[in-house]
Amino acid sequence: MVSPKKTELLSDDPTASDAFGTHKKIADLLHEEIVRSDEGRSIALVGDWGSGKSTVIEILREDLGGDSGTPTHVFIYDAWSHQGDSLRRAFLDDFITSLNGFLTEKQRSNAVDRVWNRTETTTTTREPILRRHAKIMLLSLVLVPLGMKLFPLTSDSGDIPWYWAFPWINFLLLMLIVAPVLFAFLFGAINCWVKEPSIRRFVFGDSYEDRNFSVLSLFVEKTQGEVERREIKSPDDSIGTFREVFSEIVNDVHSRQNDLRIVIVIDNIDRIPAEEAREFWSTMQTFFSDGGGLRRPQRKRYWLIAPFSVEALSFIFGDHASGTATPMKGGLITDNDNPNSDVPTEDAKVRAKAYIDRTFGLAFHVPPPILSNWRKYLLSCLQKAFVEHEKPDLEAVRDIYDYARTGTGFITPRDIKLFVNSLVALYRQRGDEIPLPMMAAYHLHREKIRGTEIPDNLITPQERQAIGVRNWRAMMAALHFGVSPEDGAQLLLRGPIVRALREGSEEDLKNLENRSGFSDILRKVVLDELGTSQAEDGTVLAQFAKTLSVLECSGKPESAHIWRDIGRAFENVKEWPGLRDAPADGVSDILEHTNQAERLVLCKAVAGSLSTLQPFEAEEAQEDLSRFAKNWVITARAIVSTTGFADGFKIDVPLDVNFALEVVKQLAALEIEPADWSAFKLKTPVAKLSNALADDIKAGRMPNEFGGAFRYRPRHT
Repeated sequence: MVSPKKTELLSDDPTASDAFGTHKKIADLLHEEIVRSDEGRSIALVGDWGSGKSTVIEILREDLGGDSGTPTHVFIYDAWSHQGDSLRRAFLDDFITSLNGFLTEKQRSNAVDRVWNRTETTTTTREPILRRHAKIMLLSLVLVPLGMKLFPLTSDSGDIPWYWAFPWINFLLLMLIVAPVLFAFLFGAINCWVKEPSIRRFVFGDSYEDRNFSVLSLFVEKTQGEVERREIKSPDDSIGTFREVFSEIVNDVHSRQNDLRIVIVIDNIDRIPAEEAREFWSTMQTFFSDGGGLRRPQRKRYWLIAPFSVEALSFIFGDHASGTATPMKGGLITDNDNPNSDVPTEDAKVRAKAYIDRTFGLAFHVPPPILSNWRKYLLSCLQKAFVEHEKPDLEAVRDIYDYARTGTGFITPRDIKLFVNSLVALYRQRGDEIPLPMMAAYHLHREKIRGTEIPDNLITPQERQAIGVRNWRAMMAALHFGVSPEDGAQLLLRGPIVRALREGSEEDLKNLENRSGFSDILRKVVLDELGTSQAEDGTVLAQFAKTLSVLECSGKPESAHIWRDIGRAFENVKEWPGLRDAPADGVSDILEHTNQAERLVLCKAVAGSLSTLQPFEAEEAQEDLSRFAKNWVITARAIVSTTGFADGFKIDVPLDVNFALEVVKQLAALEIEPADWSAFKLKTPVAKLSNALADDIKAGRMPNEFGGAFRYRPRHT
């Protein structure tokens, strides 16, 4: 959905504007320290993740850049962006690049070569090269003996050859004899007077460009040929090399500008793996330690500023012996002892603090914003992001954020920006379909939603009041599942309704009755459930009916279609497995909500399904058989009572002899009125019943109340 109102995403880049008032004060203190002191020092800038440490650095850089009386160069190195690289070499390489205006090209090139330890070797060899004109002259030497052979003064017989009579042949033969000399003069003339590059290249080859070229150079000396070989060695990544190269760079800079102050900021060191972070921290220490004999810059007009979170640093130094580190949320790093912990141990905090005290000569702490400040900042961010929204909506979002974040710890500027940008993204997806305060509440509580359940205590009463909508659960579900609010209401209620019906939980279903859209969703759920194979189970349908009967709406006209659907399914019941939980009440509810014209037809259909139950196995436990028979009798009696014995309505007892005998026992035990006995028809032969009864008497399984069965027995066909 296209957003109908204009929105803007907020940049997370550090800004020089101070929204909380505390950042400028800390930047001013850093500025005063750098300008006032001639000796550099290491300074720690401590604050929680997102508290505005980078903003302090940005304000400081702008202030130092505008201070014309104190020349300063600020270099910010982002360790996180070089994760996986050699941090020492990457640091020096970026540092050298930032000093382009303070180093000569030669100094910069030499420093870069030192950083990467690059060496170049050029080997010069001398070897004879046969040039094109020399090849032609050598070929002309072959013509000399040919000319001498064909140009004799006399023949062996003293006769003059016949071709002497032709002067032009004689001339050609003479040219063959002196060809080398002629070519030498020709090439010399071309070399002296012909300047056309294409002709000279054709005759002499590429060597014609050599200013010392001579046509006779082939015969007086060998030609020089150059072969260049470049070798790149593996860089030395030791602290000693790092310190030495850094000292040379700083000295070269101060040799050109003696009063220049160099401010080095090492940012995001607490976001890289612990092992790399510890190694790089040890390198940074060499800036201000005595160096153990290592070279140091001659002038120490450089400052090291390290912004970091104490909590993150505690994870880095949580366990020096741990092998690998595990990144945590927010850039934190923990050790292997407790990789799922978001809280550093006290021992780790002590080690981190001791390291800070040893490494840094000065520490500034960035305080978290107080309530009044961040509320103003949040509202200003919302106004920048939602430029066309009404102010009351944005104030409601601010209040919801306040209520939701109460007691969750300090709120940082980055937290606020991330929240606003996430809200912008959500609004661009849904537009004005759902109120903006509702979207804010969803974003703040989305992690608490499990499945399709949205509990009443998901949001506080204050948040509900700020949202201002009654069906907030449906909207929350719509946002969570990416559907319309109407479909969200269905998703929200469907799961609990299904569960309540299947489990027979009358109380749970009744608690859902007051939810918006309950009746419509209930009918859809019932229709879906009736379409499953469970709809052929009479006990399941009876349980549905009993559970539905507790609803206030069950007797109202709008529920008539639900009972009609259940009644039609009940007419097609084929089995009653186990007759669990005595379904008589549910059967009565179904029959009660069936109109008079259809009730007798439904009773006959259900009676037929009860009469065709599968017989029990001989080894079936007696107590299970008794329970089954009891439930059957109660259910059958409910059907018989509903009919009012209309048209002499009868119900057959299943043929199984053991079950039929147990039905007789239950009729006696339940004190069924004698008039009702006649509604039950025994189709089991009397002889089989007598034998089974005799077996029970012998086994002592005949209850006292069974005596009534001798006076009133079910009717036989």
